[in-house]
Amino acid sequence: MPPPPSPFVGSWEVREATLPNGDPAYTGSIEIRRKGQVFELDWDISAGRYVGIGLLVDAHLFVSCGEQRAGLGIARFQVQGANPVSVEWSAPELQGAIGRGHFSGPFNGSFAGEHRLEQSLPDGSPHGEWLLQIERVGSVLEIAWKRGEAVHFRGLGLETPSGIAVGWYPDLRQLAFMGYRAHLGQSGKTGDIM
Repeated sequence: MPPPPSPFVGSWEVREATLPNGDPAYTGSIEIRRKGQVFELDWDISAGRYVGIGLLVDAHLFVSCGEQRAGLGIARFQVQGANPVSVEWSAPELQGAIGRGHFSGPFNGSFAGEHRLEQSLPDGSPHGEWLLQIERVGSVLEIAWKRGEAVHFRGLGLETPSGIAVGWYPDLRQLAFMGYRAHLGQSGKTGDIM
């Protein structure tokens, strides 16, 4: 069954963007396409050309953005009943499909700290077990995926009403992680980033 239509799909003009300190950032355009259960994004902006992968979380489109698709990842960690935290994740290599996962240890209600994560590929085969180290830095969560002492991935997370949205990229300094919200009004589609 195909996914429902999304207000995010289409071409968007970026008239104004600001950095966290309020300085102007860029103008240009963003193309958003649905690919299976995720979204692919292409930015052609005054700051350069970038690509991204996005996932819907609580009516927002959360996006991991970098200079190339290889190594990008996106996930949502949701607090639920029997499995205290369930995970849905994707990467460009999964071609629009969603992998699953869950925290395998106790969850005290806070994402900050250490957690054990078991993940599977979209076909259900195991993808591995990880030790997640999550640290709060202001309003952002910094996340490391470890096996033994080796850190395999680093990412960022933002809180959502049902848990957290998470993005990663091989070079954390080059990762832009954002959440888009679309508004449908009489004058057409508009959107903003949180």
